[in-house]
Amino acid sequence: MRLFIFLIAILISKSSCDSVVLESKAIQLTSCEDKTRNTIGKITEVEAIVTFLDNDGSIIVLVPNTDKTKRYVACNLPKEVALNDGTSIVFSGDVKEIRPNERLAGTPVELTELKLKMIK
Repeated sequence: MRLFIFLIAILISKSSCDSVVLESKAIQLTSCEDKTRNTIGKITEVEAIVTFLDNDGSIIVLVPNTDKTKRYVACNLPKEVALNDGTSIVFSGDVKEIRPNERLAGTPVELTELKLKMIK
């Protein structure tokens, strides 16, 4: 009987941990300085994690939660977001072209909307 009650208590506590309420905070964006790249598509409401590809944070990518093999490099990612490895965000933007013979850490994107996800 005690084991049964213990298992029920674990299940209840596990389900309450999964139901974390998230609040989002909109971030003011600037436009990208490089206007020479053509827009090839649009993405909307992508949940992602800000990730450093190196130890000093000089290469910063946005990795979508739904596809960990995809990476975006935002030309107008604000410093307040870029300085925090592991920050959860939701973003929309214009996907830019990758030129021939060009190697980038991720697909270039100009953010049109950015929200921080914060645990309430």
